[in-house]
Amino acid sequence: MKMKYTICKIKPKAPFHVGTKEGGLEETLHYIPSDTLFSAFCNVYRIVYGKEKLEEILEEFKNNPPFLISSAFPAVDDVIFFPLPKKTNLYSKDLEPKKLRKIEFVSEEIFKILLTEGEINVEKEWLTEDEKGLVKEKEIKKIWWEREIPRVTIDRITNSSEIYYQGEVRFDGLHFLIDLRNEKYEKEIE
Repeated sequence: MKMKYTICKIKPKAPFHVGTKEGGLEETLHYIPSDTLFSAFCNVYRIVYGKEKLEEILEEFKNNPPFLISSAFPAVDDVIFFPLPKKTNLYSKDLEPKKLRKIEFVSEEIFKILLTEGEINVEKEWLTEDEKGLVKEKEIKKIWWEREIPRVTIDRITNSSEIYYQGEVRFDGLHFLIDLRNEKYEKEIE
């Protein structure tokens, strides 16, 4: 079965904290996992269409899912980024090996090259020449920004306070893929 998918873009207005475990508030992911995105979809779907409609669509997922969604990955203007494919080789005469190992995401065109050829010479840019024209600024310096925000918790019994830090990440944009398999839900999903 050939997958027919649509790219959905999101322009976040506020930062996120996307955690992976209890007690680890300082770290945040640089993407939104598909299960988190699906949970957000279900929450909004219930608010807009009601509990019964949500239960109806969830029932369909047991046998024949009406749609599939990917995780949400960074985007900048009209350039979308994907996770670096496993077992690919990045090499560069301009970047130190330490910096190459830190690369988590690559542009769509570089991603396609890595999938077909398995390697690419990465220069200082994150984009191919064609993709540079899709970005409003001349150069992309970051595709996300992170910071730690101080928070305070107050003990209910002793009223003593304790400071802790919560990591948050801000994206210029996000995108995810959706494979709509049941046309009857198209308007509702939109």
